Amino acid sequence: MHNPTGSKLASGYQSGPQKPGAPKDTEFLLAKGNLYCSLSLHGATRKYHGMLVERANGSLYVHAINLLESVNDRDPILMHPEISHDSVRLVYSLPKGLDGKMTKEISMLEDCAGVSIKYTFETSEPFLSFEVLPLVTYRNAHALNPQADLSPSFGNRWFRTHRLLSGSNMQFDYSPKWHELFYEREYERGYESSDNAFSPGAFTAIGRPRHLEIRLMLVEVPSFQFPVSGLLTPNPLPITQNSKPQTIKVISAQLSLYNSLVRSLGTFVVSQAGLNKVVAGYHWFDEWARDTLIFLNGYMAVSKDYATVLQQLEQLMSVSHNGLLSTTVIDGRPVFNSSDAQLLYINLAYGYFNETQDLEFLRHAYPFLKKLLTGYIEGTGLYSMDTDFLINCRKAQTTWMDTKYTPRTGKCVEINALWHNALCIMDEFSTLLGAMDNYTAHILGVRNSFPKFHGDGWLRDTLEDDSLRPNQLFAAALPYPAVGKEWMKKIVESTQRHLLTPVGIRTLPLSHRDYSEYYLGSENERDRSYHNGMIWPWLLGLYHDAVQNLAKHGTTGSYLDIKTLAAFSLPGRQPCPGYIPELYDGFLKPAGCVAQAWSCSEIARILHDHMVNNNQCSNNNKAEITVRTK
Repeated sequence: MHNPTGSKLASGYQSGPQKPGAPKDTEFLLAKGNLYCSLSLHGATRKYHGMLVERANGSLYVHAINLLESVNDRDPILMHPEISHDSVRLVYSLPKGLDGKMTKEISMLEDCAGVSIKYTFETSEPFLSFEVLPLVTYRNAHALNPQADLSPSFGNRWFRTHRLLSGSNMQFDYSPKWHELFYEREYERGYESSDNAFSPGAFTAIGRPRHLEIRLMLVEVPSFQFPVSGLLTPNPLPITQNSKPQTIKVISAQLSLYNSLVRSLGTFVVSQAGLNKVVAGYHWFDEWARDTLIFLNGYMAVSKDYATVLQQLEQLMSVSHNGLLSTTVIDGRPVFNSSDAQLLYINLAYGYFNETQDLEFLRHAYPFLKKLLTGYIEGTGLYSMDTDFLINCRKAQTTWMDTKYTPRTGKCVEINALWHNALCIMDEFSTLLGAMDNYTAHILGVRNSFPKFHGDGWLRDTLEDDSLRPNQLFAAALPYPAVGKEWMKKIVESTQRHLLTPVGIRTLPLSHRDYSEYYLGSENERDRSYHNGMIWPWLLGLYHDAVQNLAKHGTTGSYLDIKTLAAFSLPGRQPCPGYIPELYDGFLKPAGCVAQAWSCSEIARILHDHMVNNNQCSNNNKAEITVRTK
């Protein structure tokens, strides 16, 4: 990768061409509470990378970018990385001409808010000079410091407020200096890529170092009044305690993927001020209602953590307005801009009730659910019900395909499938609670009008657009499908024939005039292809549910072979090991966020359904795992 600025890379050394899966393309993510530590194995290649990044006040703040090590003034050579959800272990050979190796182990601190970096040397050399140069900052992760305050006083102020503490056998030599940095990934994505970071000095160990440690921590110095975070608590994926362990035999090819995804889910449930929220993806996404509701569907199935699901349902209810859910929060203000979140909320509430039989919640939530439904019947500024009982989206970019290149106004297939599903759910709830609400006329009206979406072997994406898109899957996948057996089969088979891949569902078939196979270039260029050909892993969950619903009608077939999910574990398919990315391009190359919440939860749910509920396995190559479930 050419460095057009001539600045240092944030890793401290220049890069050459890399193949997918090579160090530059592999990233790691460690998270605890509101903190994360994430870099590529090549160093900081994104503005969101950092040894210590804090999520606070609705945004991200980078405290420490990286640590640059040198042995006798030369870079050690990375030989072997081991990445897990709890730690990263990097084994380096010492620079050419020196005997031995150095092991670097990174983990989140358990006793306070910070990161531990431990170094272990195995060498016969009688004398080594080991130096670690910390690159620190205090900036919003969405912005850079291309023209930072280069005065030493700023760096001195930062260092004394957010201190870097060394461990045994290391001394700190104070020599403040600013460094100009270059982030390759931001340059590739068409964003500002030049940054400035402050180095207050260097940690050194001279002689025969053995076991060393550096800690990066958020600590408050009394003589300064800068606001810093309190100590944070970890939020791992909960393990329920009221059931006996199940011993489940699974195909070993799926075992590591399933286990890693189960462990990944807790990373997206972030604790802040005593409440949990779901982070849609790492590194740049915060909470989005739609992502939260889809993520919780899989999270609930795998973790049985009903308390978190209930808390999220209550929180979303509390920030609603006039029958609309807050889509996200921007600059501290809720944004109401979704045509589907309200319907997804009703669907999750239904799933939660079916799992828990929590009548207290249902009685409490029913008036709110009814208000959400009334918004569709009476209309809002975003949508309204027409005389044919179908929902008309009146504002562009309010569905999950939300760029200007997929405005999707009018009558969208998945919105109306969700609408039919919500009406049926509310009719069931009304009967259960003895309410006087009757939605039969609306349900029949939608069913009579839904054939308007019938196309040439698949459902039209909107009544004005006959394109084949994965949105048709909603009509076959929901608890109350909007189509019968014949069209369920057409939906599944047309998706399998034209859109299905080993890592997700294409958003357009290859033959479509708007199909794009690349996810490159500026934000505008990437937006053009975002929903016009890119492959989204989370959509496999819909495909899985459609196949399951079809099976209930007595139609079975090799629609989704569990073995294909092993494709996620192939080299280069997980840019951040243990997580599934936001999307893939037409060549199955990872793109977008390196760790996406709904990608991980939906693939985990598919594996869970197959391996736990159905106990599907082969007679050969089996392994056993223990999963605690309610």
